[in-house]
Amino acid sequence: SQRILIQINQNLPLLGIGLFCSYYSYAPWKDEDKIVAYLQAIVLAFPLLIAVIVGMSYDDEKEAAQFARILTVPYRRSLGHLSKLVVLIQFGILATFGAVSGFGVISRIMGNQVLNGTGYVGMFIAILGSQLCLYILQYVVSFRWGKGIGLGLGIFNVLMSALMYTGLGDRIWYFLPCAWGIRMVSYLAESSIYHRGSAFIQSELIKGCGTMGLITILSLVVFMIWANKWQGVKAED
Repeated sequence: SQRILIQINQNLPLLGIGLFCSYYSYAPWKDEDKIVAYLQAIVLAFPLLIAVIVGMSYDDEKEAAQFARILTVPYRRSLGHLSKLVVLIQFGILATFGAVSGFGVISRIMGNQVLNGTGYVGMFIAILGSQLCLYILQYVVSFRWGKGIGLGLGIFNVLMSALMYTGLGDRIWYFLPCAWGIRMVSYLAESSIYHRGSAFIQSELIKGCGTMGLITILSLVVFMIWANKWQGVKAED
C-alpha cells in the first residue's frame, strides 16, 4: 500500500510536468505567465490529491482488521494517528518537491530563466506550508465520517480554492485553509516573478503566514484530542 502511495506521489507530478512543458514548448505565452499558471494549477489540484491519498490510507487501515493497527497500539492512540499523519505529509513533501523542483529544472532547460532557484524554494515552502492544515482536516474527516465524505471535502476544497482566487476571497482567505495555496503563490508571483511588489502584497503575505501558522497549530491540537478519543467504528462508510 505504501509503495502505491509513493508511486502516486512520484508519478503524478511527473505527469503534470510533462503535460505543461509539452504545451509550453509551442504555446505563445510569456515566460512569467507559464510559471505562474503551472504553480497555480498544482495548488488547485493538491486538495483533491490529498483527499485521494488520505482516502487510500483510510481503506488500508479499514482492511487491516477494522483499524486494529491503530486501536491496539501499546501507547496513546493519538500517537498512532500522528505517526500515520506524518507519513502522509512526507508523501506530500515528496510530491510537492517533485512538482516544483522538477518543473523548475525542465523550465530552465527550455530557456525560461525568469524565476531563480531561490524563488522556486520560496514557492515550495509556501505550497507545502499551505497543505499541512489540509492534511489534518482531511484526515479527521475521512477517519471520522469515511472516505466518501473525505473525497467530497477534497472536491469542495478545489472549488473553494478557485473561488477564493477571485475578489470574493479578499479579506477572508486568511481563515480558509483551501485558499492559502492559491493566494500565497499568487502574491509571491507578483513579488518575485512580475516584480510588482507593494506594501499591500507584503501585508497580505505577513497576515496570511501568521494566520496559516496559528490555524495549523490549533488544528494539530484539535487533531491530537480527537485522535485520542477515536474508536474506529465511527469511521465506517
